[in-house]
Amino acid sequence: MFFIYFSFISIVSSLDVLGTLSNKQPDKNPNVLNVPCGPIRGNIYTFGDKIVDGYLGIPFAKPPIGDLKFKKPVPFDKWTEPRDCYEYGPGCPQTGQFSGLTATKTCPFAEDNCLTLNVFAPRWKSDEFLEGLPVLVYIYGGGFEIGYTSYMDGYAMTGSIPQQDIVVVTMNYRLGPLGFLTVTDGVANGNYGLWDQTLALQWVQDNIEAFGGDPNMVTLSGTSAGSASTDFLSLSPHSNTLFHRSISMSGTAFCNFAIRPQRVESQVGLEYAQFKGYKGNDSQSLLQWYKDQDVSTFKEVSGFKSTAAGVVPFVPNWDGDFFPKPFDILRKEAPKREAMVTVAEMESVGMIIFNKLFAEPYSNFGKFVDETYGLDVTDYYEAVKKNLTDFYLGDVSPLDRNKTNFRVVNYVSDSVFNSGTLDAVRSYAKYGNKVYLGSFNYFNKASTDVADIMQPFKAASHSSDFKYYFGSGVMTGFNPNDEEKKVMKIVQTLMANFVKYGDPNGKVIPKSWKPYNMTRPLKYYKIDYPTSEMSDNFQDGRIAVYDNINKNSKKYQEIVYGGKLSKKVQINKKATGHFPCLSCAQIFGHAASLRRHREVAHNDEHFCLLCNTQLSGKETVKMHMRDKHDLISIYTCGCCNFTFPSRIEFSSHLKAMKKNEGRKDENIIARTIETPGVLRDGSGSVSPTNTSSSSESSTPSTAPVSPVAATVPGDTTAVQEKKEHPVRTVFEKLLNGKIEKMLDSGIYSNDQLVMVETWIEMIEKATESVEEDLKNMKAKRGRPVKRPLKLES
Repeated sequence: MFFIYFSFISIVSSLDVLGTLSNKQPDKNPNVLNVPCGPIRGNIYTFGDKIVDGYLGIPFAKPPIGDLKFKKPVPFDKWTEPRDCYEYGPGCPQTGQFSGLTATKTCPFAEDNCLTLNVFAPRWKSDEFLEGLPVLVYIYGGGFEIGYTSYMDGYAMTGSIPQQDIVVVTMNYRLGPLGFLTVTDGVANGNYGLWDQTLALQWVQDNIEAFGGDPNMVTLSGTSAGSASTDFLSLSPHSNTLFHRSISMSGTAFCNFAIRPQRVESQVGLEYAQFKGYKGNDSQSLLQWYKDQDVSTFKEVSGFKSTAAGVVPFVPNWDGDFFPKPFDILRKEAPKREAMVTVAEMESVGMIIFNKLFAEPYSNFGKFVDETYGLDVTDYYEAVKKNLTDFYLGDVSPLDRNKTNFRVVNYVSDSVFNSGTLDAVRSYAKYGNKVYLGSFNYFNKASTDVADIMQPFKAASHSSDFKYYFGSGVMTGFNPNDEEKKVMKIVQTLMANFVKYGDPNGKVIPKSWKPYNMTRPLKYYKIDYPTSEMSDNFQDGRIAVYDNINKNSKKYQEIVYGGKLSKKVQINKKATGHFPCLSCAQIFGHAASLRRHREVAHNDEHFCLLCNTQLSGKETVKMHMRDKHDLISIYTCGCCNFTFPSRIEFSSHLKAMKKNEGRKDENIIARTIETPGVLRDGSGSVSPTNTSSSSESSTPSTAPVSPVAATVPGDTTAVQEKKEHPVRTVFEKLLNGKIEKMLDSGIYSNDQLVMVETWIEMIEKATESVEEDLKNMKAKRGRPVKRPLKLES
């Protein structure tokens, strides 16, 4: 299962020589700090005249053993005698094939008594935050199988984010089956790891003031599985009031790897037990079997293959308890918050070093798809598999190894991380949360990191941003060069600004990182050196193919919307073909439809009549009109390649076409230089209105066409007076001229838009009928008739 490689990479991604801070050892502070949970002593981390106090291994829950095993955590009892918190507590038992590689000098062992946390608190007083310092709570990653807090070097940690007047808290949580086992009949609901994280957040609320932190200014963050956990905790009503902002780095609740429906996850637990020798046939005996096992049983997973799709065996599940409602409703009902969500430029590029499937990436592509999709995800698995294969490899030769590797890396990155990331961002924005979408793109070409050297594509990969945020690699040190120190300053400033102000830009004006806007759905912030800036086309627009898949994914629809499949885009099981556009990821049912789309959207001979420029092949007409002319809503005819500025001109054009009155082109704003209606493919011309091989008889027109009469920003000249229906004019007036933007904003559902349009059209037809009746009455009576309808009222 290739996600295991991500877990491993997140641990070995920084095999640098130990840096200066990573080699330093803190001093023990004999003084006692009185905390509501009990008195403690901690370490002193010294940075010149600055001191950060660190308290390690503070218990927040009773050991989950005996009767507490596979149960929600129970708060640790308060103590009265001073507790020495000089050393990290043990990590929780590690599971999976890389569990034996996670032991280090900072965490030489793991045991069940692992639910501890660590607090790193600046000792100095802040001139800005007089009531208490902002707090950052960080959750480690590792695919819900491996990881612990002590892989973050204490001195490196205290030399990073805490230097910006921020208290940092890290926590352990249960992993693998101990943290996420699910058994049917309510015997074991799973999600114990998420309940551990929730209890840790409650501990922060109850105790952080004693460390100088402000419980009303808590930001939750994480990487990979910890990033997905951050989003889970943002959704659940049990946890979403315990913090106020969130930072997700490479993972969200919407990522395919991170969650399953409860019935599917419980099947995984049964199959794993059977793989290990379980012979029972009821829920109680299954739970008892797990209780009786030594943790070493869960370390070895080689050879286990679940019938459920997914890249990790034991993960959170949609249980009806921690997640009492579908995600869409939970997001709607959750407290509004600021969120910062990022991915790496090429999330999966590091896995190419380790995964044996890359020995033959072209022929093994179907196996990659098998890891993330199956019949438990969608009833149309074969169609989905064909769509994805055509989309990523449809124009790639099996002999082109470099291009094949590049496309397969893109697929794994998109299916595991990128698609779920964009989904979460849109979910936040949909319900009024301010969210910042970013991509970490910096890659040190001079890196001596073994993993970096072996990467075939020199790009930022999964967890490669971690060392820049927190000053050390995962379980290793970090000795940054001068350029990397500048990158550290950039990303730590972004994170600190967000923790303090809910805005990565801080108080700087103008703001370079703009919040996500649903009218610019692929706009994101590229974090790089020497220049970080807003960029277009997040992940080259590939995520659109997953939007289509999710509309027909029973797993996605169940978890996100409560099981109601979209009626709009059901895949026809009898469909003979699915034709993806490799430029923008839209999928079409017929080759002719795809050819029409290519001409309209991606023709390098498209001509804009508003600015008399020719569009590039990478620029769609919609992108050009949006970015250059501020026209959000445009309408392009697939038969003629004519583009109109509003629904009115477009509808008029279509009516003329239907009545064989010819093409109404006086109001077009863009067209192809090619003959309208003739589409090119590799074998000749095909008419979009007739799928036979004969092309239309019309001849090319090289004469320029008059620009549209509609108002264009900055242009007050109207070539031709535009006559609108009075009903639509009234609606435009009532909505302050924003009806077209409203209909195309992406905020409203398709059903709502159809309802609005239908409503307007019905009123238009009704008024037309009234007008016709008035004319008839006038003709019969031979005198004027007063109008019974006053539209303006």
